[in-house]
Amino acid sequence: MKNRTTRLVGVKLGGGGYVIEKAAKHHYWDCICHCGARFTTRDRNITCTDGINEIVFGCKKCSSGYRKTINTIKRKKKNDLVGKKLVGGGEVISASEKYDYWKCKCHCGEFFLTRTRSILCKEGRTEVIFGCKDCRIKRNKERHKNNRASLTNLVGYKFRNNCEVLEVDTGDYGGNTHWFCKCGCGKVFRANQDFITHEGCKDLGGCEICRKKFLRDTDSLIGHKLRGGGKVIAFSHMGKDFQSYWKCQCKCGKYFLSLRTVILGTKDKPGRYGCKQCSQKYIGSQLNKNNETIGKRFGKLTVLREADFSSSGMRYWCKCDCGKEKIIIGRNLRLKNQKSCGCAIAEANKLRSGPNHPFWIHDERERENRKHNHKCTTEWSRLRKRVAKRDKHTCKKCGKRHLKWHMHHLNAWKKFKKERFDINNVIYLCVSCHRQFHSIYGRGDNTEVQFLHYLTWH
Repeated sequence: MKNRTTRLVGVKLGGGGYVIEKAAKHHYWDCICHCGARFTTRDRNITCTDGINEIVFGCKKCSSGYRKTINTIKRKKKNDLVGKKLVGGGEVISASEKYDYWKCKCHCGEFFLTRTRSILCKEGRTEVIFGCKDCRIKRNKERHKNNRASLTNLVGYKFRNNCEVLEVDTGDYGGNTHWFCKCGCGKVFRANQDFITHEGCKDLGGCEICRKKFLRDTDSLIGHKLRGGGKVIAFSHMGKDFQSYWKCQCKCGKYFLSLRTVILGTKDKPGRYGCKQCSQKYIGSQLNKNNETIGKRFGKLTVLREADFSSSGMRYWCKCDCGKEKIIIGRNLRLKNQKSCGCAIAEANKLRSGPNHPFWIHDERERENRKHNHKCTTEWSRLRKRVAKRDKHTCKKCGKRHLKWHMHHLNAWKKFKKERFDINNVIYLCVSCHRQFHSIYGRGDNTEVQFLHYLTWH
């Protein structure tokens, strides 16, 4: 039986190269291509295992060229589209080096590439590709003009403010038909067909200035009373889609902006009540008309009165058995998520402290050792992280990376107390090198000179 390091040496590759030797990386082998380039590949690519049907051809450059030629041969055998005519009068000339693409000639004389699905009308396409990009754009523009000619002729159509449609706009706006119109003030403006013919939009006819005047003056809301007792003061500005904003004053004295549609309301929704806070209080009072939570007791809390209405629901003033008053959300009371003002948690923590705590150490000697153990302090753990980052997890003696390691003090821990947490006095050593050092030089009175002697002579 051949050795694992030599079992594939000399095996020939698909392109004429061969395997030289085992690589340093596991399962990989050094090979030489027929072009002279060296490369590494996995053993399964050489032995044709794990579903691979053929042996590796050669280096990356030679393999890619080999695959291209194989793909073009297969494509020619499968779909020979050479000579197929396009809709615009062009034809397919030859197969391209790019996979699944064909070189075509347009009726205008330009050459372009296109995919097989565009020629064979696959994947949702209804017709064969027309030609090059410029010819396709021209054809789409002609189609768009023909579609517009078949549209309803609105020339001479009149709508509000004595506006009249003049002619169709020939520009391309993503399929939407636009018309040039003349306003009653004499200005010419462009408008969408839906804006002209729609029943809700035709009342806002005219140029932009006339529409603003119409919303500000004709349908003025100044003096309109709100449901909560406030009123509309003045027109503010025009928003998107010609929505008008109005300045309002609530009965509490606050000023706010609101949309015209929100102020007037609809059949399903009533008009605006007031500012945000007054509206929330009103909604809360409507939701809690038949509320029976006031006076009830939830754990240690007794509900006194309503506080306000927030996004989380109605909030209440509650009094705890300890004497404190606190605002609590009603939903938390009903679901029993909160049973006190916070004093119950403090009492539970007191009962769990000291010897009653589950992690309490009952041995007094062990507790004293934990208190005076420097390795349990945050200063020690921070120093350990800084030393590992500085030395890059490599031992200063053997130079190897180790995850299990010790911090060695050049000047001893017991003798030099001022240098205990000095990063320049600490180095990274693996466990075996650290034990070897102390077995030779002992513990307690070590110095930096001893460590230099250990590096040179051991």
